[in-house]
Amino acid sequence: MRPNYRARKSALLSIRWWGIVFFWLIIPLVVQIFLIIEAKHHVYEFYDDRIVEKSGIFSIRERQSVFAGVYSVTVRQSFFGRIFNFGDVTVDSPGYWDIDTTGIKSPHALKNYLKSKITARGVNAVIVE
Repeated sequence: MRPNYRARKSALLSIRWWGIVFFWLIIPLVVQIFLIIEAKHHVYEFYDDRIVEKSGIFSIRERQSVFAGVYSVTVRQSFFGRIFNFGDVTVDSPGYWDIDTTGIKSPHALKNYLKSKITARGVNAVIVE
């Protein structure tokens, strides 16, 4: 079964300041490359009834969570996040949202997908830009 939506982490958040300053050393360069590759392999797959989080390079971790609906969605982007199109997506959902949606690539596309899954709580659901 194919997911309805697939979200990925941004590799730009994996770059550390010490990796830039000490790029000429071999170990920080290897660590930076590993962190970027690890971020590229972090995927969220959204289905109608569940969310699957897949991560890892050598040992792959897969975690499934129930997708019970969404009450509100908030996107936060820094200055560089707006330039390079990454940001944090905060989701208010029934129960506890245990999916780490920080540093998502194309956060507004994820927000638009989650807006389609909003369930009414009381009178109106809230969508925060």
